[in-house]
Amino acid sequence: MVEFAGWDMPLSYSGVLDEHRAVRAAAGLFDISHMGRIAVEGDAAETLLQRIVTRNLAKMPDGSARYALVCRESGGVLDDVVVYRRKAGQFFVVVNASNREKIVRWFQQQAATVDGDAVQVWDLSDAVAMIAVQGPLAFGVLQPMTTLAGHATLTGMKRWRLTPATVAGVELLLATSGYTGEPGAELFVPAEQAAALWDAILTAGKPHGVKPIGLGARDTLRLEMGYSLYGHEIDESITPLEAGLDWAVDLEAKSFIGRDALQAQRAAGLTRRLAAFALPDRAVPRQGYRLMQDGQPVGVVTSGNMSPMLQRGIGLGFLPPAMGTAGRSIGVEIRDAVHQATIAPLPFYTPSKGGRS
Repeated sequence: MVEFAGWDMPLSYSGVLDEHRAVRAAAGLFDISHMGRIAVEGDAAETLLQRIVTRNLAKMPDGSARYALVCRESGGVLDDVVVYRRKAGQFFVVVNASNREKIVRWFQQQAATVDGDAVQVWDLSDAVAMIAVQGPLAFGVLQPMTTLAGHATLTGMKRWRLTPATVAGVELLLATSGYTGEPGAELFVPAEQAAALWDAILTAGKPHGVKPIGLGARDTLRLEMGYSLYGHEIDESITPLEAGLDWAVDLEAKSFIGRDALQAQRAAGLTRRLAAFALPDRAVPRQGYRLMQDGQPVGVVTSGNMSPMLQRGIGLGFLPPAMGTAGRSIGVEIRDAVHQATIAPLPFYTPSKGGRS
């Protein structure tokens, strides 16, 4: 157990490698209740979120989700979030645990500038727990205990969808979202029923190889996909453009906080951009290690580890844009020795057929 954003969290249950492989081969069960959940409701709810997040939500259908960024006026990232739309005027947003209080305050401050009487923002985190089931067998394990509203089967749901459901007798919201690259669901469940639901899913999944997953494997799974982690690839000093998250920023479609700064940065040209690299062996890069070119430091590792599936060192780090071309060689300083790595396309690992990253 380790302290994480004010929570006592399991680093691992059966070992990081064992848990990682379980998610890739079968499925894993994640308690992610430490994530923040914020309700945004009212006639001006969409107006508020359009002002706050980088994605255009205007054509977002009921029962869907969008990954987005929340930026400062400077363009720096306050947090990366997932916005869920239940229906018109009724949204909720999942935020990172370490940013929960900051983002709640930010939303409330911005609500006052939109129309305080037409939108309400409140923190649902203590009342609603969050459990994820991720892996190629996730839907097969969940389906026998699940009844969906408006969908015949879980496998018939597209990724980034949301629906009311009953799982193991518990009424909840089920979303086909996740951060592992594998198919799966995230369950938003009343907190007092979360432990019973966890036990029911684990019992049903055990014969299929489903295992509980801790923070360690959660990190290696997202790194194999090249997904950003707040405090590593993104923070208030890093913009979405620098982090390679252009696809989650609708600069032309609408106005939002930070848009002017991002447009100016795009026009001026980036001085750094996130790149992915892979080593030819099991040498392990770590956050803070230097990236080298011709004996000179040219960047820094933001995330790094040994890939359990590829059995080689992989990492992410910021480099001058010209140095981030796929196939180019880059040095990684590990324990006073420079190891040669290759700039790699993402994801590092492609999930098995059925995985929807």
